[in-house]
Amino acid sequence: MKAHLSRKRAATVLAAVILIVAVTLSLFFYLNSQKQYTGNVDSITVGMVRHEYASLIYIAQDQQYFAANGINLTIKNFPTGVAAVNAMLSGQVDVSVATEFVVVQEALQNAGTYTFASVSKGLDLYIVTRVETGIRNAFDLKGKTLELRWALLNNSTLADTLI
Repeated sequence: MKAHLSRKRAATVLAAVILIVAVTLSLFFYLNSQKQYTGNVDSITVGMVRHEYASLIYIAQDQQYFAANGINLTIKNFPTGVAAVNAMLSGQVDVSVATEFVVVQEALQNAGTYTFASVSKGLDLYIVTRVETGIRNAFDLKGKTLELRWALLNNSTLADTLI
């Protein structure tokens, strides 16, 4: 009886190993058989702020997605989204990445801008304090006075202003 169970177990393990090898080889051949892009290469310069909402662009560039699709991407970093949009409007960059606030602000000024993609997020402002302030979360701000300078209204973050 034990010999029968042992053979059954060995057959199951062997079948699992063969299946894993077959899947691995199939994936290897499939991924290596993909044809490389052979068309014209377009150069695009993107102006953006180093922020998490732009992380997909950095990841795609790191994974060579742009190059694989015939795009020579250059990223130019700016301190604010307003600066990135202004660089686009002045011809320094081809495309800019900014928050919708900047696009609305430019649209109200008839700048001729439009949005062709949008990423939404629930929270992207952070409050950074020193430990000795006693502020650990938003509830600790009750009764405190915060100074918001013009830089905040010009598409900077509250964290940049408070640091």
